[in-house]
Amino acid sequence: MLNRLLGRRCPTENKVPQVVDEQPANPFTELQVLSGHTDIVRYLLPLDHYRFVSAGDDGTIIVWNFQTGERLCVLHGHTRPISALATLSCPLNLDLLDPHPLLLLSASSDRTICMWDMESQSLLKALGDHSCSVKCLLVLRREDLWLAGGSTLLLWNRVGELLCKVMGHLEEDICSMIEIADSRVVAAVGKDLAVYRLAFCSFSESTAQWGLRELAMLQSHSDDVRSLLHVSDGCFVSGSLSGEMVVWSGVSLVALQKIKVDEDTPGKCLEHNSQLYPTGIYCLSSSSQLLFAAVGCGVCVYDLVTQRVVAWRSAAHGSRVTAIIGLRDSDLLVSSSEDGTAHLWKLQPYTPQGVFNFLRGSGFPAQVSMTNRWNLELEGDLVGHSGAVEALLDLGTWGLVTCSADHLLIIWRNGDTWPDIIHSQEDQEARFMSTNKEKV
Repeated sequence: MLNRLLGRRCPTENKVPQVVDEQPANPFTELQVLSGHTDIVRYLLPLDHYRFVSAGDDGTIIVWNFQTGERLCVLHGHTRPISALATLSCPLNLDLLDPHPLLLLSASSDRTICMWDMESQSLLKALGDHSCSVKCLLVLRREDLWLAGGSTLLLWNRVGELLCKVMGHLEEDICSMIEIADSRVVAAVGKDLAVYRLAFCSFSESTAQWGLRELAMLQSHSDDVRSLLHVSDGCFVSGSLSGEMVVWSGVSLVALQKIKVDEDTPGKCLEHNSQLYPTGIYCLSSSSQLLFAAVGCGVCVYDLVTQRVVAWRSAAHGSRVTAIIGLRDSDLLVSSSEDGTAHLWKLQPYTPQGVFNFLRGSGFPAQVSMTNRWNLELEGDLVGHSGAVEALLDLGTWGLVTCSADHLLIIWRNGDTWPDIIHSQEDQEARFMSTNKEKV
């Protein structure tokens, strides 16, 4: 009672929340189980308006129709687990009618990268220029180029020609990469962030090709960086194993703010100190002005505009949070965990309790502001996997996909809107066929 009067949080509030049997706010009332993998499924990637791919430790890539759940094909090209996926579509500076096919890039711990033509669903080329496993891929769509990171940083073009190779990164591997404004790339290398600029390099008076030039080495984290997120041309965010988030200027490359969440003072941003936070940040995502971070077993919401932590659940799951996303067509946030759960959250205005909080006044604005904090209320639970949920993929009106260590994928459907979507799709196909018959 004294904690309540003083406005403090009780220890029970740090327990993993439980979902009641009835979940009226949970839109996902139907599920479709997809099988085909023989080992842990770790990666999900959308291809176009009706297809996505899954990949994992069995070394295979499966192409799915997410509208029907049909397995379209299985791509065999790797002998060890898949470590990264990316798509290389038509360059942004070309016409949409350009004949360039959609390419899928897959990297593996077998030290190869495969380039797949997703129109013919065939292997175009297998690249083996890495001396170790590739840990991340990054596509630069404006230049129609792509990068592969590991112990080295390699720059390739669309046809699989190696353009540039950057060696030596302080004896640390590149684990994550993002593209920022002005043709620059940020790579997580241990505790530091290496910044490169894409530029033409002249080898002679008559020949020149794309290359990479190192611009800066940003040092702000006290432990290894495990997540990077490009928010806008103005800023990007990095998260480390020590539980720190750093917001960087995308223009000047200056650290704008360093955030650590203190459980006893929600909503307060603390300066970095020598005491390491016991949990790491492996996943970051954003929606509008909000940044979502998976901090160990917890979930943190940070307001990029007001520069404050506005919501914090230190025990959102019983084990490490593996993925976190905000759903496009709703106000729900989804997080998944190694404990096999996937939770649906909703930001709710926090109602202060206790004498001292009561004296501060009541009433909350519609937007997140400097004067309030919000609660993450558990709205539902997606129960279906028997192993760690490794990744999430938002399909918009078509639902949500989860993949797991149990070798399965599940497409979660909104039972209220799903029949309408199916009928609408059937009507569109019927009109398309009718129009083609009339032309004939």
